[in-house]
Amino acid sequence: MIQQTINLDLQSIGSVPHLTQWLGPWAMLPDHVQALSELIRGVDISQHLAAVEAQSRAGGDDEYYGYHTELIDGIAHVSVRGTLMKHQMSLSSATSTVMARRDIRQAAADPAVRGIMLAIDSPGGTVAGTRELANEVAAAAAVKPTHAFAEDMAASAAYWIASQASRLSSNATALIGSIGTFAVVHDLSAAAAAQGIKVHVVRAGEFKGSGVPGTEVTGAQLAEMQRTIDDLNSFFLAGIESGRKLSAATVQSLNDGRVHVGTRAVDLQLIDAVGTYDEAVAALEAAIQSTSTQRSFSMSTATPKADVPTDEPKATDPATPAVTTVTAPAVDPRAELKRYMADFGPEAGAQYFADGLDYSAAQTAHIKSLGDQLAEANAAKAAAEERLASMHTGEKTPIDTGAPAKGEKQAGTGWNSLFKQKAT
Repeated sequence: MIQQTINLDLQSIGSVPHLTQWLGPWAMLPDHVQALSELIRGVDISQHLAAVEAQSRAGGDDEYYGYHTELIDGIAHVSVRGTLMKHQMSLSSATSTVMARRDIRQAAADPAVRGIMLAIDSPGGTVAGTRELANEVAAAAAVKPTHAFAEDMAASAAYWIASQASRLSSNATALIGSIGTFAVVHDLSAAAAAQGIKVHVVRAGEFKGSGVPGTEVTGAQLAEMQRTIDDLNSFFLAGIESGRKLSAATVQSLNDGRVHVGTRAVDLQLIDAVGTYDEAVAALEAAIQSTSTQRSFSMSTATPKADVPTDEPKATDPATPAVTTVTAPAVDPRAELKRYMADFGPEAGAQYFADGLDYSAAQTAHIKSLGDQLAEANAAKAAAEERLASMHTGEKTPIDTGAPAKGEKQAGTGWNSLFKQKAT
């Protein structure tokens, strides 16, 4: 994590949308921050923004924005690529942390989404928006299987976000980590003095105006900057400790700013495995199936009665092996019922759910029910065709039309009644 300000051309600064997001601390690999700064200096911002607007109106803004989400076979693939900012930038492939939060939250709440896969390739981005997106990933992982795959890079802010997934893998040569925080402040007071310039800061507040070019950076100011850096870094470390289930001491040992290739990152517990994206998706599918099995077990198993507390200690037979109780993850019954009713129809779905059928069993029951209905319809069709054929051969078997017989009072059924009901 780095505290640095991106320099913008003063002539075009007024036309930059969401300008404030470029200012303040960045959670990004330092060399990428430097490269981004150089990129901005070499671009005519006004011409660039005009080109982006024209491309957007033509419906082809993918040239500038690399973020997207796809739903494939019930898995939401969420792209987290390029520079991470609250609002997407157009200078390179980028991800809006606000848009990513929205899509992840929707995927977590959508019964049609069985799992979430984060596709990550990013050196990080602004501190603003990172913790919120990381928290969104953690919240999704608590609801349904949520995995992440780092293809080539998950550094700084990107790693913070990735660490909140329930499983994190990468390709063998990916760069993982960059855990740590630092700031750069330039003391230009000697340079200003050499040019005969004396800079005065008129302030109300001891630390207002700290680091103004041309002023001396005091020890007290450096200590205050260090306090801010430590506070920011504590959020970073706490997130990794919680997401990766690591001890505080282990995370602190990794808090050195280095990145590690995928194979080394496994040894350091930064990631769970090295492989391909397809293998990561297969692992997510296996987790989804496992979760479905646990849910089915939970729904079909009666809740045991609680033991009546007594003052007598329970005798333990040393010859009896200990039994480990596995608690299935909590399931929102309303969400499950909604899913069943959406997939199998309101009446049938509610019945399957009431019968305690897991989703696979409900599918089997539904297919059988549809087969039975089809068989009944085919039988009725065959009977009707047989009776119609008998009419052509002169058979006098009366046909019940539903109309009242002669002298019989209308009982409220049959065609006439139906017409009346429709008329009303």
